[in-house]
Amino acid sequence: ERTEPGAEPDIIRRLTHAISIMDVLAIKAEEHYVRVYTNAYEELVLCRFSDAIADLDSSIGVRVHRSYWVNARAIKSVERSDAKCEITLINDQMIPVSQRYWEVVKQLVGR
Repeated sequence: ERTEPGAEPDIIRRLTHAISIMDVLAIKAEEHYVRVYTNAYEELVLCRFSDAIADLDSSIGVRVHRSYWVNARAIKSVERSDAKCEITLINDQMIPVSQRYWEVVKQLVGR
């Protein structure tokens, strides 16, 4: 179920720091938790990955891997070789992109 326009997604309300979804660089699945990455910190939150990303507006970011969602504004660059594809975020964190999500990423970055 999507969040009402103007309201922060549930995953943001669960964080100990008061931030906006626009402050989130990426979200990573870690078993029954998700790790939320921002420029300032990262936090582990008890939440299913599917629930966390289902509540997010697709205009903000996209799922790029079975375990990662990224904020489109946080993408610094995308590198693709024969063997793999990775996104570099504005904080220089490397995020893998699976073959399944490559077309989505390609559209997102305009390649």
